[in-house]
Amino acid sequence: MADGAESPAKPVQFSEEGQLKRELGLFSLVALIVGSMIGSGIFFLPGSMLAQLGQTEDGVIHVVGGAGPVMAAWVVGALIALCGGLMFAELGGAFPKTGGQYAFLRDATGKLPAFMFSWTAFAVVQTGTIAAVAVAFAYAIDRILVKLGLDGLPGTPVDLGFVKIPPYGVAFVAVAVTSLLTWVNYRGVKHGAWVSNIATVAKVAALAFVVFASFGFAPGSGSFSGPGLSFAGFSLAAFGAAASASLFAYDGFAQATFVAGEVKDARRVLPRAIVIATLLVGAIYLTAVAAFFHAVDAAEASQGVLNTTDFIGLEAANVSLGGWAVVLLAIGIAVSTFGTVNAYILSSPRIYHSVAKDREFPRPFGHLSMHGTPTYGLVYGCLWAGFLTLTGSFDTLANLVVFGLYVFYLVTVVAYFILRRRHREAFRAFRIPLSPLPAIVFGVAAVGVLVSLAVDDIGAIAQEGWAAFAGSTTGLGATLILSGLLLYWAQGRSKARKAAMARDPLEHQ
Repeated sequence: MADGAESPAKPVQFSEEGQLKRELGLFSLVALIVGSMIGSGIFFLPGSMLAQLGQTEDGVIHVVGGAGPVMAAWVVGALIALCGGLMFAELGGAFPKTGGQYAFLRDATGKLPAFMFSWTAFAVVQTGTIAAVAVAFAYAIDRILVKLGLDGLPGTPVDLGFVKIPPYGVAFVAVAVTSLLTWVNYRGVKHGAWVSNIATVAKVAALAFVVFASFGFAPGSGSFSGPGLSFAGFSLAAFGAAASASLFAYDGFAQATFVAGEVKDARRVLPRAIVIATLLVGAIYLTAVAAFFHAVDAAEASQGVLNTTDFIGLEAANVSLGGWAVVLLAIGIAVSTFGTVNAYILSSPRIYHSVAKDREFPRPFGHLSMHGTPTYGLVYGCLWAGFLTLTGSFDTLANLVVFGLYVFYLVTVVAYFILRRRHREAFRAFRIPLSPLPAIVFGVAAVGVLVSLAVDDIGAIAQEGWAAFAGSTTGLGATLILSGLLLYWAQGRSKARKAAMARDPLEHQ
């Protein structure tokens, strides 16, 4: 029986020493990566990118560049993701260790950068992604209820200027789905992989449906007619911000390295899964965005789409086939985002598990449940993701995640070259095309992403004053990341105190 078809009811095996078991094959691993990448971003972000390239007057967003620069931004994002995927494929093939990126940083740059990465994953990246996609899931449920003639989820968005808080009904549903999937993944890695496999098939089907509807039934040619396809009227900084936004949707190529210790024949399977999944998702995204703009004229996109409280895919379905198609696609989006939340809940605790086994996180994070799963990472990740859900909208959380991601992607590029120099033989297990050029391109792109986010925030600070810094992407992101230094210092003092007590217990009574 194929790996992806194994019965989810079979209990996960685990050793008496608490070692994670190698049970994931190529299909499950590709499904995990694709499930991590394809989620809410492709349905939400094209509209948000139109807004970033546009102008706001009296609270109304006016599209400036049209579909052309948005399409170009998705192409740039695909190239960056492919370069990153190739670099991680080589790292994963050479060092198939549970914890992935954390293990690479620990071995190359030492404990402090590795700890800061794991803290950023917990405080910003992994939990922020769970929160953002859970919010998108809740908005999809809201759209389904409205299109069925029922009341939508209660509450209204709250715009505080530097942050937009979602309606309380949306926040409640987002927290509920996060809690449910945390329990599913507590029951065992195969349960989580089973959910991921089904949701991945469903989300690809949803995208295929909207592509078919847009190209086959849209009455006009949307943004690809007349002057709608234009590269004029927007700044390079705005294009950089739009390209950076696309990277939230493309992220996920590193997820497989976090569960490398649970992959069968990891040196062969892990690199193949990363490359296959990254190429597949790039092709799917570019086709989907072209379909959206074939159906929807960018200049006529609704304010809900531009403000990321609605999905451009739903507008495309409505233009193409009408209200029933909107309901069907909204169900598909709900399944898609459900699967992405599950994929991140499955992979994230493996980072904290590896750090705890190095005794750099509280030791309970290294404990496994009776089902062989990292209980504390699941539970505390759920609690923090729930808090983030209550304090930010989709676009706010997405920008925060991209900032945290690319700070440590840049550090990982440095680690790649250190490991490449130290372990030449290990890297012969899998040699990426044109190595090390993809890693160099990815490093330059990481610098560009961070500069683009900083420039965007500097403009907001210039208009609103330094009070806006605390709520900006770089301000909030840097604060959360650097707060990890306090935990690292406290952990160091605790370990030093325990070591001193072990040497002379009477003196420290």
